[in-house]
This record gives sequence, C-alpha cells and structure tokens, in this order.
Amino acid sequence: MQFDCIIKNGTVVDPANNMSRLDIGISNGRIAALLQPGTETEAIEIIDATSHLVFPGLIDAHVHFGFGEPVSEYVTETIYAAQGGFTTILGYLLNNEPYGGIFDRELSLAKERAFVDFGFHFCTATEIHLHEMSQY
Repeated sequence: MQFDCIIKNGTVVDPANNMSRLDIGISNGRIAALLQPGTETEAIEIIDATSHLVFPGLIDAHVHFGFGEPVSEYVTETIYAAQGGFTTILGYLLNNEPYGGIFDRELSLAKERAFVDFGFHFCTATEIHLHEMSQY
C-alpha cells in the first residue's frame, strides 16, 4: 500500500474503540487506513509516534468560551476536547467591542493554554463589526 504519510508506532485514541496501537495511513490529506503495526506499507513521509497518543482528527466547529472563567477555559475545555478525541476546536466569539483587540487577547490566551489546535469564528453583531469588516 502506498500513502502520502504514515504515522507509526503511536497509541491511537478513538472514542468508539478506546485506545489501541495502530499505524495511520494518510492520502490526499485524509486518513485512508488504520493499520496493524508492522503492516507492509510505503509512504513519502513517515512520522514516528512512539510513546505518543495520536488523535485521528475530530473537529468541533462550534465551541463557546467565556461562560465560566474565560482564561482557565482554554485549559479545561481543550483538555476535555482531547479526551473526547477532538484535535481541533473552533471557538465562537460574540462581543459588543471591536474585534481587533479581542482577537489579539484571545489568540494570546489560547496559544498559551490550549491542548488542541484552535481557530476562531467572530460573529458580526454590531455596527462596529460591520465597519471593521468593511476595511478588509
């Protein structure tokens, strides 16, 4: 079997099947196969994940931060996301302030604390936001 990339020797975390030692074959940016370790394969790139947990790509595209304590939520909510098999979250932010400063603040908080990949969705909610967007 030929893949673009193979992640070998990791412990794959799959909420449906728990944790197991598997290799992951990736083709065209997608998981193409979950393989038993030692399966004969070829790949352009091989990543050795020995002693690492591997989360095969669940994405939560709508997460809210700031309902509790906004700074610590980047730690707690992303740890829980990882435990559930999510490797990426998209935080939905809604605010009455201009987003320019908010983005810098939230990015800094998330970079320092997040345990998974993240992005932000900013909702256009006020005239201020419409004015900000018109400048792009």
